[in-house]
Amino acid sequence: MTAEQTGPPEVEIVEAGAERLDDLESLWRAMHESNAEIAGEVCEVAPFRRAEDSWQRRRGDFKRWLRAGDAWLLIAEREGSPVGFAFFRICDGDWSFKTTERMGELEALSVEPELRRWGIGSLLMEEVERRLTATGVGFIGLTVIAGNEEALRFYKRWGMAPSHIRCLGRTLPGSGGL
Repeated sequence: MTAEQTGPPEVEIVEAGAERLDDLESLWRAMHESNAEIAGEVCEVAPFRRAEDSWQRRRGDFKRWLRAGDAWLLIAEREGSPVGFAFFRICDGDWSFKTTERMGELEALSVEPELRRWGIGSLLMEEVERRLTATGVGFIGLTVIAGNEEALRFYKRWGMAPSHIRCLGRTLPGSGGL
């Protein structure tokens, strides 16, 4: 018989570099698979990538952004093992809304499924905001997969509001050209 968890797990938030990216694959896969389950009608336009393909593409982005600077990888560790992570970077300000010239972009935030709702995501967000504020960045943006109402509620608690809706579609074959 296992003891029931009665409070949030003890975690430590650590900054890491590209050498730790491979430690995050299972967390990425969990997030990706959860998103695939709720993606809905967009999957009629384009099917979800396999988790391993998605990870390899995103891992490459993370590595490139870390190498370029102005990007951070934060890992929530429990007894030395990753149980969550946040990846964010600084990019140009929003093109539609009056933000600062540089703003943060949260590229990914994932927590082990069985540890969600224990505050680990909030600990990661606190550290993301602390670091962005320390660099003089006053706005943050992110993308949430269509249908992920739980994520939207989480980010709304952090004072965020949906700003853009991204659509995905195929080009029309034989539609001609210019």
